[in-house]
Amino acid sequence: MRPKITVKLQSTDKVLELLGYLAFIVLWAFTILAYSNSSGQVPSHFNAAGKIDAISGRDSLWTLAIVGSSLFIGLSVILRFPNIYNYPVVISEENAARQYSLATRLIRWIRLVTVTAFAVLAIDSYLLAIHKIDTISKWFLVALVVSILAVMIDYFIRSFKK
Repeated sequence: MRPKITVKLQSTDKVLELLGYLAFIVLWAFTILAYSNSSGQVPSHFNAAGKIDAISGRDSLWTLAIVGSSLFIGLSVILRFPNIYNYPVVISEENAARQYSLATRLIRWIRLVTVTAFAVLAIDSYLLAIHKIDTISKWFLVALVVSILAVMIDYFIRSFKK
C-alpha cells in the first residue's frame, strides 16, 4: 500500500496554480466576449493549416469553455490523490514525498497547458468573430504537442534521478 501524504507546495507549484487559474478565467472571459460579439454563425473546426473547414451556430462557442473547464476541474480533483497515480518507479516511504511532488507538478503543468490551449482557442474564436483574423495559427498544434512532450520528458528524467 502506498503512503498517503500531503504534498507540500513549492514556489513553482504555486506559480503553476496561479497561472492555471488565470488561464481558466481568460478562457471564460474570451468565450463570453466571442459569444456576445458573434453573429449567428462561427467557425467550429479548422484543418491542420488553421483554415476554417466547418461552421456552426454561435452556441458552439460554449463547447470550448465547457470541455476546457471539465478537463481543468478533473485534473484539479486528480491532484488530491497522488497515491493512486501510476509511477515509473516503485513508491516507498523514502521516495513517496519526492515522487508525489514530481507527479503533482506534472499534472499542474498538463492542466496549465491544456487550459491555456483552450483559452488560446477562445481568444482566436473571439478574433474570428470580430473579423480580426481569418485563421488560427498554424503553429498552435505544434506548440501544444511540444509543450506536453517537454513537460513529460522532464518529469521522467527527474523521476528516475536518485
